[in-house]
Amino acid sequence: MSVLGVAPDAPLGLVVNRHAGTVRRLGLTAVEEMFRAALGARLVAFHAGSGKDMPHLVAEARRAGAAIILPLGGDGTCTAIIETARKEGFVASALPGGTKNILAKRLWGEDASLEDIAAAIGEGRTMVRMMDAGAANGRLFFVGASFGMIPHLARARERLRGRAEPSGLWAALRHVARLGRRGLFHPRVVATAPEVDAVRCAALMVSVKSIDEMLLRPGEKDDPASFDCAAASPDGWAALTWLALRAMFTDTWRNQTTVTSFNAPELTVEGRSPLALALDGEAIAAASPVKLTLLQNAIPLLGRAA
Repeated sequence: MSVLGVAPDAPLGLVVNRHAGTVRRLGLTAVEEMFRAALGARLVAFHAGSGKDMPHLVAEARRAGAAIILPLGGDGTCTAIIETARKEGFVASALPGGTKNILAKRLWGEDASLEDIAAAIGEGRTMVRMMDAGAANGRLFFVGASFGMIPHLARARERLRGRAEPSGLWAALRHVARLGRRGLFHPRVVATAPEVDAVRCAALMVSVKSIDEMLLRPGEKDDPASFDCAAASPDGWAALTWLALRAMFTDTWRNQTTVTSFNAPELTVEGRSPLALALDGEAIAAASPVKLTLLQNAIPLLGRAA
């Protein structure tokens, strides 16, 4: 099977975020040796750097002849490279290197290790499949978008891990301490969607439905061609902080009685501009309002053959 004129056995380029947790645990040299052994001559480029180096490294791999780019990093890193692939017309994938790796799990299997994935690619047990995605004012995301307090806690986490400036424990604590003065512990965003009453909330999570159905709550809802939305307005900053932290690391927060859930193929989120949001875990800012649109079967990605 081929998409965009690219066969699944085309030359490959591996682009690694050296700060990803999996890479730091295994070691960059071990990762390179693993993929070179599995892929042989098909691996025409191997580059590693920080998140900000990814566009340059992808361009280098493309110049080396790579028709398929394999990004190794968290969901945010992989999504950024896939967005470039969509604009420039090459095929990409997602390899698990971060905390949740939801997109990588969707493509390669829930329990697939890097060694398993390298072997599957090397043995040709792959296919290019069309995937759903979301667009936030045109910017892609594959897992979910969040608004309200959650993006600010995501930024604090990035400072703690040294991925944002200023970084470090003190910078992360100062960031969280400033949240109260900005009024983030009270409802501050409004979500509107067709056939859904406007929802004012302090924390809003929007998941790409096909990803959510596949991994988290299969069969719970009948409409995969939509976003799965959950809005939280708990009383008190302590409850909201705990809820937001659980949203960053687990799926159990959805069982809270203070969460309003609904499905929608598109929605608009408004709030104080610039509006803080996180796309696939990456905290950014955008002018209000932000329109979210579901793109069904829109993005070709390399994954394990069915």
